[in-house]
Amino acid sequence: MLNEKTYLEAIKYLMNYYSSFTLKQEQINLWLKELQGFSDKEFVAIIKSYTKNNEFAPQSPTSFIKEYKKMLLREKNPTEAFERFRAFMVSSKKNEPLKNHFDGLELELAKRYYGEMNGIYSDQVPFVRNKYVADYKENVEKAVEQELALKLSSGLLLK
Repeated sequence: MLNEKTYLEAIKYLMNYYSSFTLKQEQINLWLKELQGFSDKEFVAIIKSYTKNNEFAPQSPTSFIKEYKKMLLREKNPTEAFERFRAFMVSSKKNEPLKNHFDGLELELAKRYYGEMNGIYSDQVPFVRNKYVADYKENVEKAVEQELALKLSSGLLLK
């Protein structure tokens, strides 16, 4: 849960960083209420990411929620995940249990795509890659939405 002191320090930082950024006391209180599901560490990371990636001041708590979502999505790279799976499939370890090499979403997708990748011709790999990447992105976005739903006090998912 976001500590009020950390939150107020971040707001002060934003007011100094963006010369046009100001909030009334009512807004400060409302924003804190909406963002209290974040930990101090998460919120500081959001502020750093927001100021690094946005030239304009935040307009509402939604600005931070969207930034957090972007941060989580940047952490997950579907193409890299596919390449790890592909490397596994051409290795001598491909007959070992998948759970020894993958976990979470990557394990689920490895199980789903094992049959398609086993003995595949190289000219077919791009088609499987495209399906895998699309599947991966869809699943990651769902997981991010679920995580945000748990963090947000209003329960609204903002896209």
